Amino acid sequence: MNAFRTTTTRFTTTTTKIGGTGNSKRMSKRGGEDVIIVRSSAGAVLGGGGELNEEERARKLLGISVSDDALAIQQAVNKKKMLYKGDNEKLREVESAYDTIQRASLQARMSGKKIESKSVLNADVIRSKWQPRWCPSPNKDLFVNYGIATACFLVTWAQPHNMRSLQVTIFGAIAMAFRMFIKLVDVDPGPNPKLDQAGAVKHNNMRFARSFVFCIGGFAACVLAFYWLPNFIIETLNIKVPLWALLEQELGVSFLTLSSLATLVTFYR
Repeated sequence: MNAFRTTTTRFTTTTTKIGGTGNSKRMSKRGGEDVIIVRSSAGAVLGGGGELNEEERARKLLGISVSDDALAIQQAVNKKKMLYKGDNEKLREVESAYDTIQRASLQARMSGKKIESKSVLNADVIRSKWQPRWCPSPNKDLFVNYGIATACFLVTWAQPHNMRSLQVTIFGAIAMAFRMFIKLVDVDPGPNPKLDQAGAVKHNNMRFARSFVFCIGGFAACVLAFYWLPNFIIETLNIKVPLWALLEQELGVSFLTLSSLATLVTFYR
């Protein structure tokens, strides 16, 4: 029993509630001496620094609560990885805490108890490694990403109507791919090159491929949706379009494409 003093003498204990705080006061008699032990409703000793179990320590490290679902836990892990960039010891602690919480969730599911949370029920469902995952970047990266998008848009806007093209937008998409790669290096360190050089090289190649697939694929999807498809519909249905809309088409496609890519790189990985 954790208490304000440690003793091996057997106590005769009575318990009373203290107000409405959810705490209890225990008075124990040992000979002619009274020993008062105060406990919170959670069972920890007030002021005595009650020890947390492994799962509680892991949740405290990540800054999450028991009610947080799998998505919130993953977001917390990603934020900690961004915060402790370059500190391998801290990164290992974060990974260890995440593994502890995952094991606890698995044990809860295997215990046979009814679990309402879908995130816990589907915790072992393996998602595609290419699926975008929510991972907000720090504010400084947000400003850089949207700054690049804004600069490319302004360069396109400054060009004469008859000289506008999507070339600057392509350069912007390539820049976003490198920004995504830098982000993945921060949030997904991978194997230690000193311990597993082959694994580290493979992991680095996967990060590079993921970055360019996301950004160049996103660029292609935006051009298809905002440029090719509208033109196809206009020509097929013989729709009359104002002249100014045709002259500003590249500008509109540039704005929508660059803003979409900046959002993808800033808030996903």
